[in-house]
Amino acid sequence: MWRISDTMKKTVSAKQKYRPNRTDSRSERDESSWMEDLSEEHESYSVHSYKNKTKTYRKNEINKIIAEESGRVISSEVRQWIVQPNEQITSEEIVCMAGGTLRSLHQDSSLIAVGDEVGFIRDITNPQKGTIISVGARKTKLSRRGVGKNSTEQVIVSNAEQLLIVMAAAEPYYNRRLIDRYIIAAEKGNLIPIICINKIELMSEKFLREDMSIYKTLGIKTLFTSIKSGKGLTTLGRVLRGKITVFSGPSGVGKSSIANLLLGSDHQEVGEVSQRTWKGRHITTSAIMYPLPKGGFIADTPGLRELGLWEISREEAQFYFHEFDDFFPNCKLSLCSHIHEPDCAVIEALKSGKINPDRYQSYLNIIESISE
Repeated sequence: MWRISDTMKKTVSAKQKYRPNRTDSRSERDESSWMEDLSEEHESYSVHSYKNKTKTYRKNEINKIIAEESGRVISSEVRQWIVQPNEQITSEEIVCMAGGTLRSLHQDSSLIAVGDEVGFIRDITNPQKGTIISVGARKTKLSRRGVGKNSTEQVIVSNAEQLLIVMAAAEPYYNRRLIDRYIIAAEKGNLIPIICINKIELMSEKFLREDMSIYKTLGIKTLFTSIKSGKGLTTLGRVLRGKITVFSGPSGVGKSSIANLLLGSDHQEVGEVSQRTWKGRHITTSAIMYPLPKGGFIADTPGLRELGLWEISREEAQFYFHEFDDFFPNCKLSLCSHIHEPDCAVIEALKSGKINPDRYQSYLNIIESISE
């Protein structure tokens, strides 16, 4: 359900002769510094050749150098990645730098990301350190538009199967506009979106279920949890079991608290909500993958207050709102934007209550955020 059909793709191609770069009118500089660190990291390794310190080895050491191993990137820090080897029974972790020349099987601007399958060689003098020399293809990804005017795509996590969109019922209140952007990012990255509303003890559960019912009609699983009472956590555990799942959402909604309960220990530091702004404070500073006790992985990510969508054109945006699917073919104009055109079937469906007005407003907001 979450892939644009071939017919829609052809329609998009016919409508748009170019794909403009998008810039938002408002600044995202209020985002926590972790995104700036990630941006710097990606800019440093966005090209396939990077000058590194030259090392000289003796001839009898060459065979050791070229003994390439494979593994998965499980976390990142500035200019280095933590890789867990595939062939190890134990949870060994190798601290790796990027090689001077990298072989990559993907075309993304973010060359290395958490979740990537990589090839690496160990350092001769310290086998707990290594150099990444190849990056595998990415089957899926969660990405966003980077910070800055001339930003590129930033891949936050790759090769996951599901995206758990974590929001809080209150403190801070859930953001329907941000949920809608996450759903689009999931579809673009071939991830299955799942919504998790946490802290349900802070609001009427009946109201929450009614307000989120639109997503059920779109075929998106919605879960309701409470760390305080433990409600819904068993169901969430079953949904995550055996899968690789990205946890993402604003700070302070309880991502790390949920992760700690599922993992059975305090892997992540938990932060408090600011009493002044009622927004969460960033505690997780980079994406980190953890194995679940009953199978599968979770990738906990830093909090996002905004999610800039990458490579979405004005013409293409409508095809990510699937409640429009039954109506837009009946619009009078073939290039209808569903905003002001006469005889627009989507607007008529909105007026008759067949399209949720909050979802339609999300569509308008996204259109407005995309530059001409």
